[in-house]
Amino acid sequence: IQYLSKIHANFNVIYVTLLVKIWYILKKLNILKKLKDDLKDEIGFHEEQIKRHQEAISRHKQRVKDLDN
Repeated sequence: IQYLSKIHANFNVIYVTLLVKIWYILKKLNILKKLKDDLKDEIGFHEEQIKRHQEAISRHKQRVKDLDN
């Protein structure tokens, strides 16, 4: 019985250790997902800014052409 108690205790330690490792992995994955989502949002923002700047460039070029005529 004492032998079984030691096995059970060792199993509990291993089980808890694995749960902690799994928790850290899941936490890290969640942090990475949030970072990835934030970067995607930033990319979208900058792409929209590029589009607006390109439109402004086109308008200004057209104004220059209009002034040349």
